[in-house]
Amino acid sequence: MAIAPKAILSKSSYLRGVQCLKSLYLYKNHYNLREAPSVLQKALFDRGHQVGRLAHQLFPGGIDCSVEHGWQQKEAVAKTADAIRNGHKVIYEAAFMYSGVVAILDMLVLKPDGWHAFEVKSSVHLSAVFFKDAALQYYVINNTLGLRSFNLVTVDNTYKRKGILSIEKFFKLHPITADVRRRQAEVKRRVAEQLTMLQVGVLPSVEVGKHCFQPYPCDFMSQCWATIGAEEILQVSGLGIEAKLALIDKGYRHLSEVPANLLPHNVSPPQPTAGETLKLRSKLQDWLKGLAYPIVFFDIEFIQLVVPQYEGTHPYESIPFILSTHRIEHEGAPAVSALSMLQPGDHPYITMAVAFADLCKGAQTLLAYDAAAELKTISTMAEYVQETSLPLPVPAPELASTLLQTRHLVKDLRQPFVQGWIKLPELGASNSLKKVLPALCPGEGFADLEVSDGFAAARQCEIIFHQPDGLEKEEAIRKLQAYAERDTWAMVLVWKALVDRVQLAQ
Repeated sequence: MAIAPKAILSKSSYLRGVQCLKSLYLYKNHYNLREAPSVLQKALFDRGHQVGRLAHQLFPGGIDCSVEHGWQQKEAVAKTADAIRNGHKVIYEAAFMYSGVVAILDMLVLKPDGWHAFEVKSSVHLSAVFFKDAALQYYVINNTLGLRSFNLVTVDNTYKRKGILSIEKFFKLHPITADVRRRQAEVKRRVAEQLTMLQVGVLPSVEVGKHCFQPYPCDFMSQCWATIGAEEILQVSGLGIEAKLALIDKGYRHLSEVPANLLPHNVSPPQPTAGETLKLRSKLQDWLKGLAYPIVFFDIEFIQLVVPQYEGTHPYESIPFILSTHRIEHEGAPAVSALSMLQPGDHPYITMAVAFADLCKGAQTLLAYDAAAELKTISTMAEYVQETSLPLPVPAPELASTLLQTRHLVKDLRQPFVQGWIKLPELGASNSLKKVLPALCPGEGFADLEVSDGFAAARQCEIIFHQPDGLEKEEAIRKLQAYAERDTWAMVLVWKALVDRVQLAQ
């Protein structure tokens, strides 16, 4: 009996079913209810394709059996069968079907002792879910062709680029044949369970829980969580998902209902007494007085390239891409903005080191919001200019010394909110700049921007980096520059609001 298309499993739908049978049913029968992929998810998907194509160079000269659309499964299986019959020893995107399950493998390689499977992951670590999907692929391919081995291929983030990219050093191979063989009984059971559920066609009854978030957040979560209404609890930072679910199980739905002893120390602390309020206000006042002019508000937007493009960089290294500043020379002076963005042919650490030293020249205070990444980058730039053999516009020791000196001037504008020196009930469980700005300055925010958060900004960086010159690249540059400028302007507004509140309280 033929299996209906909706009852055919792929690797991704099988993993969805392993996580939650209800999610699998909704995916197959009510796809329109699925939440759209986030910018981050799209970026990860594109990154996976990029790494997969690069891995072909490990076994060059193969035939590509991929198809244009995901639903063309039968065509992909037929192309693979033809490639095997025609004697091809290396096959990319090899597709197989067995007992209602389709498996597509990144690389299938014929060696003297038989066929060997290689599945590519853009990650630098082996995740538990990788073994589950590899076990399914082994189940399908071994039952149709036979496999001598199964291997995962990951990115080696210890690799440091020197000259031409080394494919052999960039990738790391992990033989996992014994592991996937041990999992075959479980795969067979789960496949039967999922296919039976799809053929019966009845929505499974599954309670919400940890599986809604692990290993991946479910894109049908709104269907199951809508009636629970615990968004505030789910957004609490510094609290694990199991602890959040425990609070929800106890009946809490809003942050204000949760006893302070059940929350992280920095989330919604008890309201201070009058004496404590004065003490906190005094700490904020002292901190603000310590910010000497000229003050430079700065923010760095980063790009993470899985394939290192620059000399001396590693896979996934956070590379400075755009530097935004607002500078106030003295009390009452206007804030003057400036932007510096990486250009083709530039080395990021050299270009940004020079730009940072220039834009911050003469400053007595450097203000960043959640400054850890910026502080790390300043140190990295200093180390790089000392070690590089590339030409520098100023002597390396001088530039490195300037950068290291600026580190001592950096203050974190997030500190007053983390320390609880100012209480803003509107913040709830977050003290991010995106929350703090409208809470302190009603009417201000990021909602009017086409790029309104860090993930979207990183995506624009990738578009600018990878796209050829043209309208799409120009639009990405415009959006990113607007976001970067707003980020530092938001810091100026927050700082001014803190100063005004302290003055009003005196």
